[in-house]
Amino acid sequence: MDPFGVGLGTAALVSTVLDVLRLVISFREYSETSRTLFRQLELEREVLLRWAIEVGLYPASHGSSTDCTIPPELLPLVHQTVATIGSLLAAATSPKSAKKNSEVESQDLPAVLGRLQEELNNNETQSKSRLSRSLIRLGWAISEEDRLKGLITTIHAYNTSLHNLIPKPLQVSLEGSIMQALLAESDPQSLLEIQRASLHWRKALSAAASVTSFQHQKSTPGPPSTNQLLLPRSRFASIGVDMARYLTTYEHNGQTYHVLIEWRAYRILQNSEHKIAYLNTCLDLARLLHTSQNLEAYRTLDSLGIIDDIEFKPSSRVGLVYRIPLTIIPLPGSSSIKVFTLHDLINRKEFTRPRLDERFALAQKLATGLHRLFVSRWYHKNLNSKNILFFTQINDGTGITQPYLSGFDYARPDSPEEMTIKPEADEFCDRYRHSQCTHPDSRNVIQFSRRFDIYSLGVILTEIGRWETVDRMHKDYSSQKAKAKGGLPTAAPLDSFQRYLKTRSLESLGFRMGKVYTDAVRFCLGGNDTYGAVEAAVHVGGNEELLVSSLNKEVVAELAKCSA
Repeated sequence: MDPFGVGLGTAALVSTVLDVLRLVISFREYSETSRTLFRQLELEREVLLRWAIEVGLYPASHGSSTDCTIPPELLPLVHQTVATIGSLLAAATSPKSAKKNSEVESQDLPAVLGRLQEELNNNETQSKSRLSRSLIRLGWAISEEDRLKGLITTIHAYNTSLHNLIPKPLQVSLEGSIMQALLAESDPQSLLEIQRASLHWRKALSAAASVTSFQHQKSTPGPPSTNQLLLPRSRFASIGVDMARYLTTYEHNGQTYHVLIEWRAYRILQNSEHKIAYLNTCLDLARLLHTSQNLEAYRTLDSLGIIDDIEFKPSSRVGLVYRIPLTIIPLPGSSSIKVFTLHDLINRKEFTRPRLDERFALAQKLATGLHRLFVSRWYHKNLNSKNILFFTQINDGTGITQPYLSGFDYARPDSPEEMTIKPEADEFCDRYRHSQCTHPDSRNVIQFSRRFDIYSLGVILTEIGRWETVDRMHKDYSSQKAKAKGGLPTAAPLDSFQRYLKTRSLESLGFRMGKVYTDAVRFCLGGNDTYGAVEAAVHVGGNEELLVSSLNKEVVAELAKCSA
């Protein structure tokens, strides 16, 4: 069969398989003991659905040579794989008598679909127990846990093989879209089911579901590992005397942890409801970071908790306590740990300029980290090059492709009920902020949006591409403006520099990093393309879910295409 015919046939087959899966999953209402298994089956259906959408095989009207991204030579293999999944489903839902007569083939799926629907319709008035007994009598695999487990295991294996058939950028896009789709659940019980169902095969999804569920657990205690998050000052070797990041050690249950304290100041009346709400937001952030510690895509550090230093003057301070990654804990007698920021690496001459492939990898990891933070329904609100950390020992090289997001000074969940503090005007930080967050008329009243974090990411990607800090860019731009006017060097207005980042700076970035990278930055910043059209996140800024999806496709997945 020619590829065009195979593509159309596969698209129709995928649609039927998804319909059969949907009906099979609906039988979970009649199973008192297998809810987690049916949720696993539902996850596998979602994975197959997102995969089919990503490659252009769903809906069934797709599948033409122009829509489908699967190489023609691989289409027969894809068709065979999907057909096998269909055959498994058909066999799993066929009566014992039918199985004895002949093997169930994928072409029988339309009949299977009709039979399942009829079974549901005929039993609408039956009790759950009666239908359960009916399914057992028929000998359906979905009525027996062991056979259902085997079915799910096999479908998972075939889904994995389909995933591995597509190019890396599509895999990256698919992983992000699956995560976003599944974690869009707002029901705490559903998130708990996703967490349990994905624990074995999709650990990243399981942990992300746990992170996301925090927003729906305000009245319940945290997990045992994070119950004691308000850390006593006496357990620290020292805590520093100013607001700078501070490396120290923390003692707990006879163990010594190398930690980094990141301080934020607050001016709130002690023992007030306002103070309690603020500390609760800080504690929630510590829980988020603790739970996401094993998720490489998040690029966050494990948090042991917070320290509330009410004695600090002139205002109190609260410290977010990060545990240093275990991979760089020095052995006894070895050199001490050091922490550097992206700003340090770009500015300091002792650091070697990274290779192009290293900068591509760094950019992609930071974009992925922000996307995962969004999927977990959090804002960062303070992204800049001083809040991207790298750890090293004195005699070791810095792993430029192992960044960690920090600086969660103003971070909060995406909820109007959450306590937050408006970022203060700051010359350095304002260069990374969207114009609506820096203009005097709007900065104190504008409601924060994810597109503002995306803008900050765009500035950081510009720095990585040019390997030049934004403060240096601003200084050079100001000098050029002053020279053109024949005046004395003075700092150019911030709004003028922000326009420069979206225009001339993007043009020069294309020369250094290529079109794909530049277009990703353009999406973040809201710059103009060569035809004058705005390639901005503002296009979808009013729809937060669409914005997160666009970040995944237009930035995260596109950066995965970049190679040196």
